[in-house]
Amino acid sequence: TSGSGFKVRPESQRLQRTLFHEKQKLIENCLFGVDINPNSVKICMLRLWIELLKNAYYRSEGGGNEELGGIDKVKPNSTNSTNLTNSTNLTDLETLPNIDINIKTGNSLISRFPLDSNLSKFGQKEKNIIEQYRNSVRDYKKERNRSKKKELQNIISSLKNDIKTDISKKDPKLLKLNNLKNELDKLENQTELFEQTKKDLKDQTAKKKKLQTELTKLTKEIEDIRSNAIYRNAFEWRFEFPEVLNEEGEYEGFDVVIGNPPYIFARENFSNSLKDYYSSNYITSQYQVNLFLLFIERTISILKTQGKYSLIIPNSVLMTSSASSLRKHLLNQTSIYSIINLMGSTFEGVNVETVILTGQMTNKEVSSKKISIYINEGQNIKLLHSKDQNIFMLNEGYELTVFSNEISDQITLKLRKNSLILDSLVQIKAGLKAYESGKGIPKQSPEDVKNRPFDFNYKFDKNTYKYLEGKNVGRYNLEWSGTFLRYGLHLAAPRTFDIFEDEKIIIREITNKKPYLISATYTNDIYLFNMSNIAIVSRKDFKVSLKYILAVLNSKLIS
Repeated sequence: TSGSGFKVRPESQRLQRTLFHEKQKLIENCLFGVDINPNSVKICMLRLWIELLKNAYYRSEGGGNEELGGIDKVKPNSTNSTNLTNSTNLTDLETLPNIDINIKTGNSLISRFPLDSNLSKFGQKEKNIIEQYRNSVRDYKKERNRSKKKELQNIISSLKNDIKTDISKKDPKLLKLNNLKNELDKLENQTELFEQTKKDLKDQTAKKKKLQTELTKLTKEIEDIRSNAIYRNAFEWRFEFPEVLNEEGEYEGFDVVIGNPPYIFARENFSNSLKDYYSSNYITSQYQVNLFLLFIERTISILKTQGKYSLIIPNSVLMTSSASSLRKHLLNQTSIYSIINLMGSTFEGVNVETVILTGQMTNKEVSSKKISIYINEGQNIKLLHSKDQNIFMLNEGYELTVFSNEISDQITLKLRKNSLILDSLVQIKAGLKAYESGKGIPKQSPEDVKNRPFDFNYKFDKNTYKYLEGKNVGRYNLEWSGTFLRYGLHLAAPRTFDIFEDEKIIIREITNKKPYLISATYTNDIYLFNMSNIAIVSRKDFKVSLKYILAVLNSKLIS
């Protein structure tokens, strides 16, 4: 900028440089992230770089530093001015670190290798691989030369493959496969000293056939696992971040995990193989697959002992029956520090009430630990009370009744003793599931799930009916969007038709804001509705007024 100059204040130089390098140290060595969405990963890296740029500075040829921040404009041609564009002392901006190795794309819920899988043997060679891997990652973060960066990427990739190969050697399926191969080879190549009887030959042939069948089956299982689409974006926590491995290459875990899990249920068209994986690897998927429950369980698993976690999650995790296994897991494995009720929807466009759950992983039985319960009052977070963590182990379904005080606990106990459970008076039914690959008769394809061929904007035939989603159900009213659905066995989970044609109460599963949390309405018209709604229908052996129940459910008292 011709005609204008700048004077750099020495104290600002020191501050700017210090802030830059302290932030750089934290970003390079302390912050790690994983997201399945590559755009989210790019945004995260960009925000971290922007944070560093706030304290960027110029490097001088003599080794000193002239900062961009903390500069004063002075008169042109002043003897003490320094023109930043023409100065011979200043060269380039201090370059930003390669943080792409810390912020990665992948499905953090899916891994081929368990966290506790060991290297097949751990000698000096394996120790050198781990050390070289750790050093290469450290060098990559600071390397500015493009060709050297590429070279380091190749080295890191090769070292990860070495670790992956070594861990694979202890895979039980591969060990069994090798044993079967050896046994079959021994049987086919053994030399008999004496002539075999017909019975011996028959037995040997049968044994060979059995081994060959087992070998073929196991080989197919291994190939299916290797080629399974669910592993396409798998993220290997076991070795992707060398910073959380110890000297022996064992996974130790993170000091802190912070997250905001996605709020997605099984009805979001997960494939059967994906559901099977979740059911086999997560205790929280016993009832139904619910992503935010899986993420909470994953959070606990990747922590080191005494590691801390903090998560923004739906408040339904505190009470719903589908989260009982998770609550038991949390109460047994962690000390819960605090639960903050955020009182309303936290994120724009997401109508879900949330809480902040904070705690610490522990390797011993949780002692009499007090959980601090807070409530959001707009500008302030107010402490309501504290509750002993162990008392929740006594609750049915390990319910975390944290927001009730002693008086409300007594009222709840009295109500339970002197009241009837709703499903003893009526039938409570879930809505249908229209689409899921591999479900329905004939089985639906992935294209069916994508194209939704049973949806119409007019009445296609006599089996086509008005269709409701959760957003269409209000308090005492329905706002039908004009969508029709063709009913039949071709649907993924059609349910019995009587719940759609009889008189019923339809309740939207996602709650409203206070004071009326429940959205329920009555209708005796035929409406199909999906799993984001719940139906209440009369029992055949016991009659009660559904309109009376509706009035109770929609009351401020029940909310």
